[in-house]
Amino acid sequence: MDRTIRIDDEVYIALQKGAEPFTDTPNSALRRILGLDEKQRERSDTVPNIYLIPSSPKEFDIEELKDFLRNMHDAKASYLAASDRFWKNVQADSICLFHKDKCIVGEGKMNGKTKYAGTEKSPVTKRPYALEIDFIPETIKLYKRPVRFAEVEAALGLGKPLGWRVIQSLNMAGYSTVTSIAKKDGYE
Repeated sequence: MDRTIRIDDEVYIALQKGAEPFTDTPNSALRRILGLDEKQRERSDTVPNIYLIPSSPKEFDIEELKDFLRNMHDAKASYLAASDRFWKNVQADSICLFHKDKCIVGEGKMNGKTKYAGTEKSPVTKRPYALEIDFIPETIKLYKRPVRFAEVEAALGLGKPLGWRVIQSLNMAGYSTVTSIAKKDGYE
């Protein structure tokens, strides 16, 4: 059974310092600190999948990407036509954080109605590559101020920079860090 606990900022920061970036969630970090079997991680540690989604130079500039997210929120655009390069291994029902020029501008959750095409399969998901990706319009959030990669890297204490040219997975701890930074300035 999952339970919700509330911790203050000081405890959360200490927990982040003891976490392994991009692998730990708050639950897995606490399991390790408490000496519990880390292999017994609950399903909530790994789902939903969270991805940093780049926007190619040919697709959008930052303002065009924001307009695209606004249209998805208003249900004027319900899917992305996927290209092999950026959407190969994205799993349906995932949270996607959209970024351009090392700035995360917003997020949305896929609705699971991803359309796949062709016979070539992803080595990660073992499914055909995505062709169209649908999002749940009400989950689209546009950040008032883009969250810079440098802010996330500093908050997570990363020794290496976030990847910005390919889709990159992010764990719940990383996602929580991004959303806590975004919440400070709010959403459009």
